[in-house]
Amino acid sequence: MAPQVGYMHLGGPQACYSSLKADSFESEVDSMWNAVLRQYFPADTYFVTPQGRPWPGVTKTKSDLVVRRVTNGPAGLWKSVILIENKRVAYESSDAIWENAVTQLTNYMKTTRGAEYKKRKSIGTLFAIVTVGRYSRFYELLAGENTLRDYPIGNGKAYEFKRDEEMIDTVLLEFVQKTSN
Repeated sequence: MAPQVGYMHLGGPQACYSSLKADSFESEVDSMWNAVLRQYFPADTYFVTPQGRPWPGVTKTKSDLVVRRVTNGPAGLWKSVILIENKRVAYESSDAIWENAVTQLTNYMKTTRGAEYKKRKSIGTLFAIVTVGRYSRFYELLAGENTLRDYPIGNGKAYEFKRDEEMIDTVLLEFVQKTSN
């Protein structure tokens, strides 16, 4: 069942958004995304996991949140479809923090893709969300590529949780559609 357009009418996202202040840590941004993602990715088909465990023998390989699709395939019952990296509110205007978050997430995604490929022998496009404070940018990592691309309808623009709710809603609905196959 598709969610109502947007998410700010719901208590969880509203409360999380209201708690985001200039001195908020990234864990509060994680909570905001967690509240929003649960409206789009139903628990019978997806699960959202916080702060994934690093891959064995590799450091700094965990994103803040991962959306995994439950599958009926062999060698496991899920596959990662969206990885999310969040940074604290105080860094919203820092280009260096945005660049660092994209680099971190690209590395996480390549590691995830490699580890999951070993288990399943196929992995398609991975989607990504980088959020700094109240602003998010959307990306994709196409199969066989090693560089994140701006997600086409996002065009690399940073979207604010509340003000740009309609655009974020559009992107998330598209992510659901593209990962549900």
